[in-house]
Amino acid sequence: EDCILMVLASHSFDPEDYIYEPY
Repeated sequence: EDCILMVLASHSFDPEDYIYEPY
């Protein structure tokens, strides 16, 4: 979950992005 939160911040809350970003 922490990884998703970091990606959300990096990707202007773009669901299609963070779902596929393994960060």
